[in-house]
Amino acid sequence: MGTKMAVVFANIFMAKVETKILNQSGLTGRSSGNDSLTTSSSLWNTKHYQTIKFTNFLDTTVYKDERFKTEAVLEARTHFKPTETFHYSYFSTCRPSEKRGFIKGEALRLLRTNSSKKLFEESVTNFKTHLLERGYPENFN
Repeated sequence: MGTKMAVVFANIFMAKVETKILNQSGLTGRSSGNDSLTTSSSLWNTKHYQTIKFTNFLDTTVYKDERFKTEAVLEARTHFKPTETFHYSYFSTCRPSEKRGFIKGEALRLLRTNSSKKLFEESVTNFKTHLLERGYPENFN
């Protein structure tokens, strides 16, 4: 997962960047209000829009999309490792309560890790497809 010092290095780097932006904006510490947020956010966008890269963390990918350019909002979607095979248990196996629990848990995970309704619906459709491939009925509840 990287060096144990990665968090320390990231904190040092971000403290330096944050101090520079706060000094340029005339803001002190954690100012409140929409004006200070807009000023700070626009400085972040102009200074580091191209240099800050986002990556996968746990099971979520955070990235910049069109909304970031207009509203400074990051998007998130469920991340699956390239080696993920989606080989869930076959429906014909025993333990119906575990099947329901697994489906509910996965649906909640997809809901939590997708920032838009469209991304969530795409993920649920893919999940259903994988379940159908493992013999689950269309209307399993």
